[in-house]
Amino acid sequence: MQARATEGALMARLKSLLGHLAVLLVILILAVALATWRGGLWPFDPRWSVMVTGAGLALQVMGWGLVWVVPVALAALIRPLTGRLALWPLGMLGFIALHAALGPARGFAPLDVLGWPGAVALYAIPVALALVLGSALGTLFRRHS
Repeated sequence: MQARATEGALMARLKSLLGHLAVLLVILILAVALATWRGGLWPFDPRWSVMVTGAGLALQVMGWGLVWVVPVALAALIRPLTGRLALWPLGMLGFIALHAALGPARGFAPLDVLGWPGAVALYAIPVALALVLGSALGTLFRRHS
């Protein structure tokens, strides 16, 4: 009986992780579409768009460094899905506020040049990726599913 319960919990965890992987892939596809559309990469060249997307995400990670641990850790620690979903707009607002305060010193365009729509476009995908990654890590390392 105990073995079946453990097997069921393992399957539920695996199913959840596959769901997280699917969401990560959808977000990455949206990131490529956003980089193509906002970056003026028409006609669509998939290799170039993927390369520009990867470079943009890498610059975000390098620009803010360990600050990205905060949304990952929060998403891993918060249990209900509604709580993790609420982190997305809060995370974007947090990064936009951080950008307004410290962005130009870190090599990012000032917020008045970037504008609010540009700032939302800049942080929507990376914050979503960090939250889904944190949620997957929370699922992976949580003792009880």
